[in-house]
Amino acid sequence: MFSLLSCRSLTRSAWRLGLFGNRWIIAGVITQTAGQLALTYLPAMNRLFGTAPISGGAWLRILGVAALTALVVAADKRLRHQPL
Repeated sequence: MFSLLSCRSLTRSAWRLGLFGNRWIIAGVITQTAGQLALTYLPAMNRLFGTAPISGGAWLRILGVAALTALVVAADKRLRHQPL
């Protein structure tokens, strides 16, 4: 999701574009998040898909890696599109 929000433009950062500029992307992010939470925490989904709940610490690590990915994309945009 972080990568999706970062890659909406080849030259402008996600912050300059605004996070809520495309309602279809926001709807997709909300739907994806709801599905992920259902797969992770609903017992019926755990049985069906062989998944298990994860800890808050695991979520923090996941969010950290996602944020790092977004920062790498932002740095790449800046380096590629800075004036010579």
